[in-house]
Amino acid sequence: MDDLRLSALLCTRLCHDLIGPAGAVVNGVELLTDSPGAVDEEVLELIRHSAGETTRRLKYFRVALGIPSEGLSLAAARAIADDYFATGKIVLDWSDRIMETPTTLPPRLVPIILNLVLCAAESLPRGGRIAIDGGPAGGGFSIRIKAAGETIKADDDALLSLAGDRDPSTLDARGLAPYMAARLVSAAGGKIDTAPSADAMEFSATLPAVP
Repeated sequence: MDDLRLSALLCTRLCHDLIGPAGAVVNGVELLTDSPGAVDEEVLELIRHSAGETTRRLKYFRVALGIPSEGLSLAAARAIADDYFATGKIVLDWSDRIMETPTTLPPRLVPIILNLVLCAAESLPRGGRIAIDGGPAGGGFSIRIKAAGETIKADDDALLSLAGDRDPSTLDARGLAPYMAARLVSAAGGKIDTAPSADAMEFSATLPAVP
């Protein structure tokens, strides 16, 4: 894909996800300005919640879509992900096995995990549970993520992106997470396998060498 188009899609996706909570903060401040001297607890709570939501999303996307950070532990990545989903209807379930991996992960591994988690979340329009498992496999690393909920949305374009078979010219901002996940896994010499069903969506990848 052309680098200019990819950067534009990244900006579009970030703006789409941030405009809502950021706009709510602005609206809350305007309401307070319209009532000088009065403190409306509901308005203050709106501002607090929206500011927190903006911060949570920025932290998640900085790690998932930005330049990989050296020395980021899985515990820190888990905290960022748990915080991102804390106010929604999705619960993350991290296995003991993956949490027992070395304290510091190779930089590129964390964005792979967070992008796959985001893909799983987008298959759960009504919420549900995402199980995250994985660990060292030979000289590489295996990742297994399973989304389960009342409703599973198996988006054909997302599945094509994950498999590396989607025409990049047809990509839009909504399909960025699966495309990024596939590109990151491919760069590490691996491939994503998908297993959609009526009540679950599963993504797995084995990286032959730790990226």
